Amino acid sequence: MLKKVGYKGRISMECGWKKMPEECRPALAYLNQQLTEVYQ
Repeated sequence: MLKKVGYKGRISMECGWKKMPEECRPALAYLNQQLTEVYQ
């Protein structure tokens, strides 16, 4: 949606980790996928 409306500002996210060592890698992969879609 941010790409669709032409948003170019900063974003932030909040995380509620339960098992951080196990959750970081998939969370980072998801975030990278989203950023790739926005900046293509």
